[in-house]
Amino acid sequence: MTAFPEHAAPRRQADLLIVGGDVVTMSARREVLTGATIAVADGRIADIGPAEALRARFPGAPELDATDCVVIPGLINAHQHTTADPLIRSMIPDDIDSQESIFSWVVPLHGKVTGDDDELSATLTAAESLTRGVTTILEPGTVAHPLRVAAGLGAAGIRGRVGRWGWDAPGVPYALPAAETLALLEETVRALPTTGPVTGWITLVGHDLASDELFIGAAELAEKLDTTVTWHISPAEADVAAYARRAGTRPVLHFRRLGVLGPRLLLGHAVWLDDAELDAIVETGTAVVSCPGAYLRLGQGYTRAGRHGELVRRGGRLALGCDAHNAGDTPDLLAAARLLAGLERDRDARPVLRADQVFALATIDGAHAVG
Repeated sequence: MTAFPEHAAPRRQADLLIVGGDVVTMSARREVLTGATIAVADGRIADIGPAEALRARFPGAPELDATDCVVIPGLINAHQHTTADPLIRSMIPDDIDSQESIFSWVVPLHGKVTGDDDELSATLTAAESLTRGVTTILEPGTVAHPLRVAAGLGAAGIRGRVGRWGWDAPGVPYALPAAETLALLEETVRALPTTGPVTGWITLVGHDLASDELFIGAAELAEKLDTTVTWHISPAEADVAAYARRAGTRPVLHFRRLGVLGPRLLLGHAVWLDDAELDAIVETGTAVVSCPGAYLRLGQGYTRAGRHGELVRRGGRLALGCDAHNAGDTPDLLAAARLLAGLERDRDARPVLRADQVFALATIDGAHAVG
C-alpha cells in the first residue's frame, strides 16, 4: 500500500533523508509504505512521507538513495555472546555434545581472555551484526571485562545491554560466593549509563550453576536497580535432570517457588519445558529468548521438546537470539527467524508461525520481550 502519516510539526534540520524505499512499519496495522522517504533528525525518525514534501521541509539534508530497497526496523538480538567465540569461530568440533563443547572448550577459553580480547571480540560482533541489520544486542553474561565490552559495542555504534559473569558453582572460572557475585553485578550496572546506547543489566550464567541465594539476589537486585535480569536454563535435557536431583522438581517450577519469575526476567532458551512450566512462564509474564540455530548446531532436541511456537500462540513474550559464534554461527537474526518458523512447521504445530509473526519476534515483539 502507499500511505503517509500526518506530518509532524515543522523542523529546520535533518541529519538524513532515506529516499524512495519500501518502508516496512511495525505499527498496529503493519503498513508497508511504497516509495517512501524517511527523515532522520537528532538520531530519531522525524517523519515518513513523499520525497518532495520532506525535501521542502528539510532543505539541504543529505540523502541516501533507497530505490528498490526494503527498509525495515532494526533487528533485536536478545541473546548474543560477544566474547571469546568470535576469535575462534568454527574451531570447536561439531561431533561432540553440548556439555563437552561448553565445559571442555568454551569455559576454559573464557578463563584465558584479556580485556583487549573482550573489547576486540565485542567490536567484531557488533560490526558483523550491523551489516546484517541487527541494531541491538543483549549480551547474556559470559563477560570477564564488561566495561571493555561496552566500549567495543559503543565503538561500532550498536545498542547493547551488558552484564558480567555470575555464578557461584565451585571450580569454574570467575566463580565467587553469591554475595561477591551480586556486588560485582551491581558494580557493573552502576558503572554504565542508565540511558544511552549501551546500558547494564543483571546476568547469571544460570543452568544448575547458581545457588538459590544467587537467583533470589539477582531478581532482587534487578528490582532495586530498575533493570532486567537473564540466565540460561534448559536448552537441553541436562538441566531438567539436575533440578530433579537438586530440588525435586523441574527448573522453571523451582524458580516459581523461589519467587524469581516475572516481567523483569528473560530466560535464555527454556526449550525443555513441560505443561506446568509453560503455564508458569505465561502466567508470570516471564520472557524467553529462542536461539534455534544453536539448538541445531549443538543437537539439543528442539524438534522433540521445543515449545516456543506454543508460547507465542498463548500470548507469551518471546524474543530471538543467535547465541555464540560456535553455536548459532553468525549473528544473523533473520536466519534465526527463518529457522524457528521452519522448525515449528516441521513439528506440524498448528497454527504455524507465519512469516509476519517471526518478523515481529525479530523486531517489535522481541523489543517488548526484552523490556
